[in-house]
Amino acid sequence: MGTNPKWWAKGLLFENCNCQVVCPGHVHFEQLCTFERCVGYWAIHFEDGEFGGIPLAGVNAVVLYDTPQHMISGNWTEAILIDEQASADQRKSIEAIFSGAAGGPWAVLARFVSKRLATRFVPIEIEDLGTTKRGDRRWPARVLHRGDPRPGQDDPGHLREYVQPDPSPLPGDRPGRRPLRRRGDCDPQ
Repeated sequence: MGTNPKWWAKGLLFENCNCQVVCPGHVHFEQLCTFERCVGYWAIHFEDGEFGGIPLAGVNAVVLYDTPQHMISGNWTEAILIDEQASADQRKSIEAIFSGAAGGPWAVLARFVSKRLATRFVPIEIEDLGTTKRGDRRWPARVLHRGDPRPGQDDPGHLREYVQPDPSPLPGDRPGRRPLRRRGDCDPQ
């Protein structure tokens, strides 16, 4: 895969973080996030696309982040999860895109990252049911805070429900599935 191969992608991208309603920091990085730390993820499903001739259609990925309240200050921790069903070439391609190595918009975000955790290859299921998008909101706690103090107890800026999700079902929930919640549904305490 040479340097900066041409790539393009089309699909679904949605995000979830611990800020209330709409993350002010995602509206513009100069604005302060709701809490001392903004912890969340971008979930991505590639409907179509290619990276240097490698097809990306059907692959799921997640970019996890933990940022300071003033996102533009940098010092982000970030990790990439790629669906274990992706081929070796797809894994390399998607990692290059989301790490910023392939250029494009993710290269801009990469400038804020001071700690990049190892990319992991795990099962990733993303559902698009129209106005409802589903993923696993526990991704950040499982990867970003492994071995660290429990977010929300020792550091009140972190999202508590990533570690201790609300077990009560909401209308439309299916047994055994944990849907993403709208930000207002799970306000940190």
